[in-house]
Amino acid sequence: MSSQVYEILEIVDRLGIERKAVTADNFYAKCPFCGHKRYVLNCNIKRNIYRCNYCGTNGGAVDFFTRVTRGVPYDKSMRDEIIPAIRQLLGSLDTENKIHPFKPAVPLFSADSEYSELT
Repeated sequence: MSSQVYEILEIVDRLGIERKAVTADNFYAKCPFCGHKRYVLNCNIKRNIYRCNYCGTNGGAVDFFTRVTRGVPYDKSMRDEIIPAIRQLLGSLDTENKIHPFKPAVPLFSADSEYSELT
């Protein structure tokens, strides 16, 4: 039985969670668990983990999906239910509209900001 790796970036995007400032290593998102208004959920792309800097909730990509969709942490006994749900989520959207992993989902500066002349 082969092991499938589900990427935290893909799951966050497909669940529609607002994020910003994607780099090669990590990005920040609004935490769906504590509802903090700032981008406090730190997601590490290389290690495929997340941690909220405000409420402390943390885990891996599958745990993130389970907590958001079911409201409980992932447990191995849930595998037969959760893994097909993730596959369905990741296969359900058009790949042409997918956000590029190294471009910010939210513009870093507005067009009328004082930094607009730098671009």
